Amino acid sequence: MTMGDRIRELCKAAGWTQRELADRAGLSTSTISKLEKDRTSPRVETVEDLATTLDCATAHLLYGPALSFWARLLNRRPVLQKPQGMVAKTIDVPQAADSETEGLPDA
Repeated sequence: MTMGDRIRELCKAAGWTQRELADRAGLSTSTISKLEKDRTSPRVETVEDLATTLDCATAHLLYGPALSFWARLLNRRPVLQKPQGMVAKTIDVPQAADSETEGLPDA
């Protein structure tokens, strides 16, 4: 399935015509038609505008739902929480004696 197919499918699911999609995305009907027929390569801004208008991820438009899933998964930022009841401890690290660092280059 091409990006044009995905645009057409999402537009149809929303119940919009090419003109309605063009108006909502701030593009021309001619541009939407060319994109649906894969006769042009869109600029990044155009893909972002379409994704926002069609309420989908940019990766979904570009690569389809399977890769869109992986793109979302890889872009997740894990939320790290300290488990309850755990206490953070600090450890004192002794400084090296002069005799231990003799002859080593300065950092």
